[in-house]
Amino acid sequence: MELPELSKEEIQHLIDAKSRLEENERRLHEELELAAELQKSLLPREYPSDLPVEIIHRYMPYREVGGDFFDFIRLDTHKIGIIITDVSGHGIASAFLTAMFKSTFAHIAPKCASAAETMTALNRELCSLVRTDHYLTAFYLIIDTEHMVCEYCNAGHPKQLLLRHDGNISELTSVGFFLGMFEGTDYENRQLVLETGDTLCLFTDGIIETIDEHETLYERERVAAGLVKTAGSSLETTANHIMSDLIQFMSTPVFSDDITLLLIRMVETI
Repeated sequence: MELPELSKEEIQHLIDAKSRLEENERRLHEELELAAELQKSLLPREYPSDLPVEIIHRYMPYREVGGDFFDFIRLDTHKIGIIITDVSGHGIASAFLTAMFKSTFAHIAPKCASAAETMTALNRELCSLVRTDHYLTAFYLIIDTEHMVCEYCNAGHPKQLLLRHDGNISELTSVGFFLGMFEGTDYENRQLVLETGDTLCLFTDGIIETIDEHETLYERERVAAGLVKTAGSSLETTANHIMSDLIQFMSTPVFSDDITLLLIRMVETI
């Protein structure tokens, strides 16, 4: 079947349409790059140097913009609150929700007496603000560096890990549903005593749900094994080891979800 010949006007029309599509694509790419830069600016640029706490992170969004987020807030002279979240879905909508969450968290956390109270207030606020089917998982902990006590609360997030200074490792378990779905959700407050050298490992499900060529999950156990293997090393060494092991494990060189790893170690009193 022969294709009909196009007139000069029709050919020019196609050329103009192609040019407009390319221009729209260029503008969209620029806007996504700007959104990515703005989202990165929401993450902590530095951590407090006047507390006996060392913090390091690794963050790799799945696309230009992602749904993972973490932040910290000074609650008083000796207390710091640290939160890690994962918004359902990807893209601009998820990035917008992380920005909303940051301001909401900064406003609510200082007014709350416990981690569970903070989660309850965040959930109530998000339920009133978010009118889509998006939700967030979150894990929030408050470290009292004077009394070396940590309280924590989970909202549908994967169980996080604690590596003791003697090499023993345990999961941090706490009951609570996603944020932003049901206004009457209850959250469980848990506490633990910390010692110098203890390391808290916070992460999103992008790490433990990474698969290899056999579709085997990376899972929490490999993160725990990496913590134990590098026990006594610097947080930099531990973070690099876990990320390197994760990349070697992957079936493809492209992550299928946002990747966030946050390590917090109790150090000698300053």
